[in-house]
Amino acid sequence: MNVSVMWANGNRYPGVVQQVQGAQVFVVFQDGQSQWIDAQYVSPA
Repeated sequence: MNVSVMWANGNRYPGVVQQVQGAQVFVVFQDGQSQWIDAQYVSPA
């Protein structure tokens, strides 16, 4: 699923969800980096 992630600086970054565990979403970003993100910062793209 393509998503948009709100970062602490207020910018949104596109990514793709790889996994969901509870309230955490594992997102792979366009630059190849990946990170677990709190679901409240993730929205459909």
